[in-house]
Amino acid sequence: MLKLEKINKKAGNFSLVDIDFTVGKGDYFTLIGESGSGKSMLLEIITGMIAPDSGNILLNKKSILNTPTQKRKLGIVYQKPTLFPHMSVFENIAYPLKIKKFGKEEIKIKVKQLS
Repeated sequence: MLKLEKINKKAGNFSLVDIDFTVGKGDYFTLIGESGSGKSMLLEIITGMIAPDSGNILLNKKSILNTPTQKRKLGIVYQKPTLFPHMSVFENIAYPLKIKKFGKEEIKIKVKQLS
């Protein structure tokens, strides 16, 4: 279960204010809004890419506010592809597998399967 409690974030003239919602285990949800309404910012807060100014995020009833991004086991798939510009295509594809501690040979096999 994912639960957001009173999430607030100010960025320039834009603010997310007192965002509360819960997504139950096994549930799906859709975040809909106009361009510039804060959808991406909210998802980046949930995944740990940016920190909220205040509030709490719970995953399975435990706060993940201080959990590093790579350990949250959450991610975003953007509408437009986003790659690390300093990495090769292979390295970009292999990156999540490295974080998950896959072995070098297993990474090579899995990346090759995608090509």
